[in-house]
Amino acid sequence: MVRRAGGDRRHRYYRYDAVLGAELGPRQTLYRIEGGTHTDAFVDTYPERLRPLTPCHRTAFTALESWLTQGRRPPPTPSRCPPKETPRPA
Repeated sequence: MVRRAGGDRRHRYYRYDAVLGAELGPRQTLYRIEGGTHTDAFVDTYPERLRPLTPCHRTAFTALESWLTQGRRPPPTPSRCPPKETPRPA
């Protein structure tokens, strides 16, 4: 179980635990992206703390499409997610 310091674990990981508890074996893949939020709305405001998730979503959907159409399993970890870029000084 991946845990993050602080906060109420019951609320934060409810869906994560539900996916793992479903025991779907090879039919499930769950990626947790560190430093991301639900949307990219605050990335420009806090570039030193957050990373844009849109590039991660694109690579995840590409992997899903390859899995469904070509039978290629996605990687076990989101290693194909583009690395977080270092913010450039203004």
